[in-house]
Amino acid sequence: MSFLFRRKGDGGAPSPAPAAASPSPAPGDVAAAAAEDADPRHVPNLTRWPESVRLAAPSAAALSPAEILEPLSDEQRAAAAEVAAAVVSDVLPELTGTSLPGEEEWADTRCILRYLRATKWDTEAAVARLRATLQWRREYRPTEIPASEVEPEAVTGKEFFTGFDRQGRPILYLVPANENTKTYDRQLRFVVYNLERGALLMPPGVEQFSLVIDFENISMFSGTPVSVSKKFLEVLGSHYPERLGLAFMVNPSWYLWVFFRLIRPFLDPVTKSKIHFVSLVRQRALNAASSNSNSTGSINGGESEDGGPSDADTTPAGQATEQGTGGWTNIHSYIDPDQLLEDYGGAVPFKFLHRVYWKHLTSFVRPPVERESAAAAVAANGDNDDDEDDFVDADDDAAAAS
Repeated sequence: MSFLFRRKGDGGAPSPAPAAASPSPAPGDVAAAAAEDADPRHVPNLTRWPESVRLAAPSAAALSPAEILEPLSDEQRAAAAEVAAAVVSDVLPELTGTSLPGEEEWADTRCILRYLRATKWDTEAAVARLRATLQWRREYRPTEIPASEVEPEAVTGKEFFTGFDRQGRPILYLVPANENTKTYDRQLRFVVYNLERGALLMPPGVEQFSLVIDFENISMFSGTPVSVSKKFLEVLGSHYPERLGLAFMVNPSWYLWVFFRLIRPFLDPVTKSKIHFVSLVRQRALNAASSNSNSTGSINGGESEDGGPSDADTTPAGQATEQGTGGWTNIHSYIDPDQLLEDYGGAVPFKFLHRVYWKHLTSFVRPPVERESAAAAVAANGDNDDDEDDFVDADDDAAAAS
């Protein structure tokens, strides 16, 4: 590559440029940076759960594996016991490659139930998918992705966590307009890094996250390539089943409808039903009109859970959505304004500043607490497939993602 630096007609190697000395930051710059770091608008909300979730957290954290299984039918509890025993006796011993720390604990009660729900309680399918995911985790090693490796993907704020929806699900904001790289493999690793961190942010008893995706001003030239989106959907569907709570497509441009038709073959019906569309222009107008009226209902007579505009009212005129999705919706029905960013119809004045956000996200992350392994549980209980205690407690909110 040295030819790129040669002067025309110069056959020799270029003289190395003198190394530039790193200037010391001016006192004013240091003070300004310190003021920015201390500005609460730059601090993400990674711990302030909705009040109802906060009150329920202690009891959710205290649930034993048997209590987690208690609401299920006898057939479902038997299916969970069968899958748990298969993971210990068949799946883990057959995996290849270097084991990933904590992989036995990863396949805990809640994880097994997620895979069973994703396979409609087909035990053979659930075991097969768990085997595939455990092997993938050994090879991809998602919990060992260094923050420094994916940080270049984070600097513009194209993906960030802040706030929780009404069910306590952490909110991951995606802003495709802030895309800054074409390193697609690293982009996917950044997505996986965030999925793992999202699981760590979940309050006790919460197993999903929600997405708010800003599609305003996105075109085929600035949007994510379909091939990359397909890989993301494959990873999410195969290795993080039942982790997506809801997805809100905010201010969709014409490109979204084209994009949606391209990725439709890769969306399963359950995932598709979780996708909702939000028109902030329509919603803000309706919220303003509703607040100025004497009624707490919507101006057209409908009413959402919080007394604001109904989903029907928030539908822009003449704009239909994809069949099988959640349709147009009032985002306040799912996310309280004090948890939602101002840019998306909420009351939170958060402004993304990478160095502050990254410090809070990476310092929050911590390894799971030590828990009884599945193998130890089975050994202690005599490897009884019908024993509800053959499960590992996953109630700690720092449990690894699945």
